[in-house]
Amino acid sequence: MNNKSFYISPTPFFLLIFFLSACVSKKKFIAKEGELALCRDQVAALTIEKNNANDKIATLESIQIDLTKEIETLRNDMGEALRKKEEELKAKETKLKELEQLIQALNQKVEKLRSAITKAMESFKSEDISVMIKEGKVYVSLSEKLLFKSGSYKVDPLGVDALKKLAVVLNQQPEINITIEGHTDNVGTDFSNWDLSVMRATSIIRILTEKGVTSSRITASGRGPFVPVADNETEEGRAKNRRTEIILAPNMQEFFDILNGTTE
Repeated sequence: MNNKSFYISPTPFFLLIFFLSACVSKKKFIAKEGELALCRDQVAALTIEKNNANDKIATLESIQIDLTKEIETLRNDMGEALRKKEEELKAKETKLKELEQLIQALNQKVEKLRSAITKAMESFKSEDISVMIKEGKVYVSLSEKLLFKSGSYKVDPLGVDALKKLAVVLNQQPEINITIEGHTDNVGTDFSNWDLSVMRATSIIRILTEKGVTSSRITASGRGPFVPVADNETEEGRAKNRRTEIILAPNMQEFFDILNGTTE
């Protein structure tokens, strides 16, 4: 058997190796290009997200600045409102203190007036004259028996004497306002009793003014039978209802000035 040697030319072999290598490299290149394109897409997407995020951050920062300004404005407004409320509260406290002091002074004045009138009238019977404080005023109630004869509006001498003594006290306190109220029982007609109560009130005013009491301080009022203090079904009750009430009130103008804030 003859041994034969085979010879293979190197050129085709190397070409094959090169071709195979080239194919592998091209595939890798294409793959890498794909990866690069994907990365570029991702970078582009992330860039867009970053830009959007930056826009949102800028928007939020702007909102934060606006909110900070609003909060500061509100804080200043609240501080100013609180300051004004404190000033208002102090003003009200001052006014309340002034009113309390004035009320105390008025009460003292009213009590002093009651005491003075009681002392001036101490010579008269208690059933004919009563002096009391009601609703911050002094009520001087004079019975019909002391002042008038039945059905008359001419003041009797004893009544004139009582009114003279009352006038002395009133002239010492010119700031006191005076209301004269005439009252009757329910015997007779309402209008006749009304007329009588008015005439009796004006008769008393005439005597007081003759004794120096300024007429501008006095108000006349006829109440007729409409404000009884006792039962008109009994003689005793009717006698109590036939009366004249002299109501003495301190001048309240200063009180109202403070209340309305018109004082300096």
